[in-house]
Amino acid sequence: MRCSHSRDLITRRMLDLMPYKILENIAHADFAVEVTAGSLSELFHEAAVAIQSLQFDLSRIEPKTEREIKLEGYTGPKELLYDFLTEVIFYKDSEALALGQFEVDLQEQDSKFSLKVKLRGERIDPRKHGLESDVKAITRHRFELKKEKGEWKAVIVVDV
Repeated sequence: MRCSHSRDLITRRMLDLMPYKILENIAHADFAVEVTAGSLSELFHEAAVAIQSLQFDLSRIEPKTEREIKLEGYTGPKELLYDFLTEVIFYKDSEALALGQFEVDLQEQDSKFSLKVKLRGERIDPRKHGLESDVKAITRHRFELKKEKGEWKAVIVVDV
């Protein structure tokens, strides 16, 4: 169980003019974030930053290690975003990596979406990275991705 101090600290950190915000009263044991961006590639980048910011102080993560995610053949960007964020969490859990940099290459060709992302970070050190919460999974509860008024918007609920 998290203390409210942790949630308050994360909320204060998120208010520094980020292109995402924590949504209150959406899920009680989870965090919900809303990410907005001008392009789909930018949204994928900012969504990864938002998820990682729930867990780590990103300013303290050095790009010592690089990994790559390749996802292909998706008929739409929503499922691709879900799988991408799940992969980001997988690296934290399987390799104990704190990832703080994301180089996104999103392509659409013949109505199929593909994604290649270079992820950079280092092994988790809770003293250095300030582990705020442990995101266990992206949930499908209220998960959405849509384009509204010229901007892309995603709502992402994570299980912590």
